Parts: sequence; structure tokens; C-alpha cells
Amino acid sequence: FFKKDGSKMICLYNGEPLEVEGRTLLLSLAQDITAQKEIEAQLRESETSLKFAQQIAHVGQWTWDLRTDQITWSEEANHLFGLSPEEFGSSLSSVIEKAIHPEDRGMVRAANQAVFDEQKTAALEQRVIWPDGSIHTIWAVPARQETDENGRIIKLTGIIQDITERKEVEASLRERETLRFSQGDIFTLSL
Repeated sequence: FFKKDGSKMICLYNGEPLEVEGRTLLLSLAQDITAQKEIEAQLRESETSLKFAQQIAHVGQWTWDLRTDQITWSEEANHLFGLSPEEFGSSLSSVIEKAIHPEDRGMVRAANQAVFDEQKTAALEQRVIWPDGSIHTIWAVPARQETDENGRIIKLTGIIQDITERKEVEASLRERETLRFSQGDIFTLSL
């Protein structure tokens, strides 16, 4: 529909047959839902922008419900672990077993246990193994916590970021620096 001023109006129609004096009439009601549809469109646009930003930055979002051990991930978070949502599972325990590097699992479990025992959260660097066997380094940061009436953490929300490239650059720089120093030592000894 268009209003008298020419602006577009989106309506939701409901109708029911109604018997009046032996005749069937249609009783209908139209509700203007233009504002609701505009808000929905803005929300879809915002979600699309967020997904794009997460892909570009290699950052994903996660929420862990400590009461159920259930974890939910953004689409990019799934990608950072190299798993599809179906492969991922929804419990943190299954994610640790399926994706975290075996040498890092103990550290991850200890950090998670500290949330339960000490109500302590911390950023954590960990390696993940993708199904193709490649190893990636991610950085997980708890950013927001929800507590129960006793002040105990019941839900954590945070981000994860792929820092593999940065770790590779750091390793390359260390290697180059080591080589430079060892060559300097050889040069000094040869004088």
C-alpha cells in the first residue's frame, strides 16, 4: 500500500469469514507493520556487516553456558576452528577433544576449571588442529560474564582471533635474529 503522502506502507492482513443475517462476509483487519519491517531490514544489514567484519579480522564470537557446558559460536568462530557447525558439537568438552591441539588441552581444561573453582577468567592462546592436519593458533578472550544471584559466573561471552600469521612472523623474526647473532659471533671469532 501507499499512503496519501506517497510513502510505502507494509500491512499484515488477517481475515475471517463472518455469518451476518445469512450472508457470509469477510471480516478483515490490517495492521501497519512498516516500522517492524524496517527494523528487521536494519538488523539483517547489521548482521551482514558484523559477519563481514569478523571474516576480514579473523575474529569470531562465542558464548559458553557453564551450567550446561553448551557453547554457541558465530559463523566465523566455526571457520577459525576449521569445523562446520555439525562437526563442532555444542559442548565445550567436545570442542576441546575435536579441535584443540593435544599438547594444549590440559592448559585449556585448567583455565576452564579455574572459571568454576576460582571464578577467574583469562585470555588464552591455544593451538587448534584443522581436519586437514594444519595447525592454527587462536587467542580466546572472555569479554563479558553473567552471574547468578550468588555472584557465580554462569555464562561467559568472548571473542577468538586467529593469530597464526602473527605467530609465524614472530617465529621468523626470532629465527632471523638468532641467525644474525650467531653470524656475528662467528665474525667476531674470526677476527
